[in-house]
Amino acid sequence: MDCVDESGYLNSVFRCNVDNRLCLYMQSYGHGEKTIGFLGSDIITFVGDNTKARIIFGCGVDQTSGTSQFANTYSGIISLGKRLGAKTPGIYSLPSQLGSNLSVLCLPSAEAATGSFLTFNKAPWVYGTEAKLLKNRQQPHLYYVNLYKIFINDREVPVDPTWWNGQKEDHGAFVDTGSLISRFPHDYYIIFRYAFSAQVHYPLYSRGVFDTCYKEIEGEEEMQFPSVRLFFGNVSVTQELKLEQDRVVENINGYYCLAFLPWDLKQTLIGTHQLQGTGLTFDLKNNALTFSVDACD
Repeated sequence: MDCVDESGYLNSVFRCNVDNRLCLYMQSYGHGEKTIGFLGSDIITFVGDNTKARIIFGCGVDQTSGTSQFANTYSGIISLGKRLGAKTPGIYSLPSQLGSNLSVLCLPSAEAATGSFLTFNKAPWVYGTEAKLLKNRQQPHLYYVNLYKIFINDREVPVDPTWWNGQKEDHGAFVDTGSLISRFPHDYYIIFRYAFSAQVHYPLYSRGVFDTCYKEIEGEEEMQFPSVRLFFGNVSVTQELKLEQDRVVENINGYYCLAFLPWDLKQTLIGTHQLQGTGLTFDLKNNALTFSVDACD
């Protein structure tokens, strides 16, 4: 797209190169990855009602800069951040550009035969665990949720609920479909890891960045690991998102590794390994995110 002609449509997030009339961008991500490129635009058609909409998107030129690189399994990046006002950085997410308060994303598991899909303004599932969406002024484009408690099987992992209730803007828990592995603050991860390993009676190993791994036992049909139970708002059956084995551990070359990691932030990130096979309904009108487990497979 021509950044000179489109200057009224853009904001200061991007830099216009007047010589080649390209609108340049540089986007950094939480784990150190960075993408550099220019903006393009196109018309998309919705097959349901044949309506058309013009969208702006990034054409990546350099995905190798930054402290870490994107894995070669990435085929592209799409921004599905919360719908924001026209003058707010981050308005280039699809919900913002399409003016949609309801978006639905399907996250199939790695073994699923079906692909993912994305819809707007219509929810295909009528069941699920509903979390309340919380506002965060520091990062208004992220989907913060009212995570309340975490259990490993029936054992509560102790934490002060104020970590997640939105009172502190540098704390909180949010859902990020662009991150594979969920992250906890270091202090909480240590408690979580200990509570998990206390219920697993296999020898403990480390593999790469993962410090809680268990070697596959030859001849044993399937190793068994605890479930992780996330509660939103209160501890009740209706507010529980239960993560069974495939969503709790990841098999890496014959080692089952706990698919959670620590980081330096005080926030908690819920990533796609935990949400595989789950339909996500983002309803901004009612400030709710519904998790529909096994809806995608």
